[in-house]
Amino acid sequence: RTGRQEALMWLASTVASLPADPDLKARRLMRIVGSNGALTRKLADLMCERDPRRMVALLDNAGPLLRSFFRDSPSRVAAWFDCFTLQGAVRGAVAIERYALAHRSDVWHKLVWRGKSSAPISAAQNSVRFMGLDVCATVDVFLRDEPLFWNSHPFHASMELFPAEFMALDREFFQHELLMRLEEEDRRNRRGEGIVRQTLREYLTNESMREVTTRLFLTLHDEEIVALIRELCPRPILPPSVCKQVVPDTTRAGTVAILALCHTTFDCLEDLLLVHSITCEAGRTTRRLVEALQQGGAGVVGELRNLLADRVALRCVEDRMADEES
Repeated sequence: RTGRQEALMWLASTVASLPADPDLKARRLMRIVGSNGALTRKLADLMCERDPRRMVALLDNAGPLLRSFFRDSPSRVAAWFDCFTLQGAVRGAVAIERYALAHRSDVWHKLVWRGKSSAPISAAQNSVRFMGLDVCATVDVFLRDEPLFWNSHPFHASMELFPAEFMALDREFFQHELLMRLEEEDRRNRRGEGIVRQTLREYLTNESMREVTTRLFLTLHDEEIVALIRELCPRPILPPSVCKQVVPDTTRAGTVAILALCHTTFDCLEDLLLVHSITCEAGRTTRRLVEALQQGGAGVVGELRNLLADRVALRCVEDRMADEES
């Protein structure tokens, strides 16, 4: 990492600790989603990785998409469906077993067996019988002649049972699908919140904000970081009594960094990084910043710029960044 990237990570950690409601933070971030392509892609990938059940829920009634997904890749078919074991069915094998038994009068003759076929009643009594199924050939038949399977409850239930494994088949594919749906939704629903945006917002609300800021912060533009912090920080300026309630330990550098963000208006990211990096790393600066904040927060940036003449304080920041780069 560069020194600037490291400073951004320190800032991201402090933003995650800001005294703001998780739903408020999620809504502020969602304002940027769509306009910032890098952040939107990263957020889609993060949700597919960290909370795959939400992505699976969006695939309900997506039969044509899922048929295309498996038709184009025999390796996906084998990885998801060819999973009958002595201990029972897992992954997509669960869907084949349950669907075939539930619709045996219409589907059983479409199953392809490697040797002698099993009767439905025998397979229902002993699921090991399904291990004789030629799974890939059976799925090929379902792809051609059984469109109802791809929108069926057994198939969707198998994805819900094993969401992480399903996303792992091709997470980039599902990330792209999520982005396409979001773009289409925003085009059609300019004033309201569609299902994709609602899902992303709910994910952000329930996810650890530290995880979110650490993974997403480097994708934001400078002006977006400044605007986001301006919206997340409590306003109007907090009186000392409220500061004590929100962050009572004003001797810690991280706490003072929060107070600095809450008490000072920044016009550019460089000023913001300057304030934050020095408050996190310089002990003497912390004491002087506390004094400035107690006087109302005026002139904090100027005060810290003057501190750059103090080589001890400056070296403290530079040495830390140099150590991290090496």
